[in-house]
Amino acid sequence: MAHVSWLGPIIGFGAILLGNFIEGGHISSLVQGSAFLIVIGGTIGAIFLAHDFETIRQAWHLGLTALLRPHQSVTTTHEPILLDIAKTLKKEGPAVLEAQIEQSITDPFQKKAVRLLIDGFSPNEIEALLQEKLNQEETLLLESAKVWSDAGGYAPTMGILGAVLGLIHVMANLTDTSKLGGGVAVAFVATIYGVAFANLIFLPIASKVRGMIQKQIENKRVFLRGVVGIAGNQTLSKLSLSLHQ
Repeated sequence: MAHVSWLGPIIGFGAILLGNFIEGGHISSLVQGSAFLIVIGGTIGAIFLAHDFETIRQAWHLGLTALLRPHQSVTTTHEPILLDIAKTLKKEGPAVLEAQIEQSITDPFQKKAVRLLIDGFSPNEIEALLQEKLNQEETLLLESAKVWSDAGGYAPTMGILGAVLGLIHVMANLTDTSKLGGGVAVAFVATIYGVAFANLIFLPIASKVRGMIQKQIENKRVFLRGVVGIAGNQTLSKLSLSLHQ
């Protein structure tokens, strides 16, 4: 379920706030706008330096998708479509199948696979052409997932930078005790922000996105295996069995 994903940061940040409260601290002591700006702004800046805009845009989209959309079973999703394609091709021919896929299939990869089947490509040719396409797609998607893992690496470093800046502020105002508290607060809270955002948001999202990408690619490989089976004139029973392997 999609809502389960949000329990992670809620439980994590909730535990930090509860622990702080039990120790006698106040929530207001953990709210530091300058520390937040240093950690989040610095992390975003580093990300934009390390990756191109299109990769960052795709990473954002993948992150939201991984958190908000539940994943379907691969076999459950593809089996009816592939069995219908096999029956239509065998009983009514390529022309009818071509008209049918325009209405029933929206995924570009699936359309490409079925078009190669309609055009009479051999099983080996279909597999070679589309497997290469899958490998390229997987590489690009994993580069987008790396944006999140990189953010998880940069955030703690930005937290340390914020701590150093806070301590510099403290050292520069040793004679003015009214300014010491704010500087110390920024120093420690920035470190907390960096570690917390890295381990409760960025790195978990990176892990979830990688898992989603693996499922997406496997999903397409299953469809490809089904189309290759149809091109090789597998019986419907063997085709169904191959999808469950």
